[in-house]
Amino acid sequence: MDASDHLRTVSALLDLDEFEVLDLQQDRHGKQNVIGVIPKTTAGLCPHCRGVCDERHQTRESRVMDLPMGGCRTELKVTRWQFHCRTCDKFFTPRLAALAEGAHATERLLARLAELRALKERFPALARLSEHREALRQIFDDPAIHTPEEGRWRLTAWCERGRQLGLAALEKFNGTLERWLNEIANYFASRSSNGRTEGFNHGIRSVLWPAYGMTAFGHFRLRVLHAFG
Repeated sequence: MDASDHLRTVSALLDLDEFEVLDLQQDRHGKQNVIGVIPKTTAGLCPHCRGVCDERHQTRESRVMDLPMGGCRTELKVTRWQFHCRTCDKFFTPRLAALAEGAHATERLLARLAELRALKERFPALARLSEHREALRQIFDDPAIHTPEEGRWRLTAWCERGRQLGLAALEKFNGTLERWLNEIANYFASRSSNGRTEGFNHGIRSVLWPAYGMTAFGHFRLRVLHAFG
């Protein structure tokens, strides 16, 4: 996959029609995406005189949090145009519908957070389960854990805290985790996983799904090579 195809894929996944994607920086260890974007619009409506202006004065860069993508924290590096209106001699930066005013976040991220808060208030057990799940993710992301022994101790403690919550839904998961505890804790020795393999498998399926299967293996092979470069 060449650079332009890659950016088109990122743009489709981002799904913000106002913006053109410029680049993507990924920190796989820190599980973070930084996506450079710029508005597609080439003109702005002056808020002072209501005139249309296309004279660009300078750019400003800001960082905005967005919904996670691919299980990774996602931040937008937004380059915004400042325009100079010759009619009223004022400078202005047009508002972008996707970005929340006065917050370093997208509107859709704030909406998602509001939905989650409402659900947690309505269902306290769900709130406790969500917080407990986040604690498990933090264990696997904690760079201070260097050995399987430390990992086993942290995971065992997590299971015990889960039992104190009294949520029956966790019991089956706890049982599976404890049965495979030694094997799972070995992850902390080198922090390797089958995530890349699962990603390739998902990508290959995404080639098959639009075609409803593919009977000619040669064509299928070419499509996979095109998708993964």
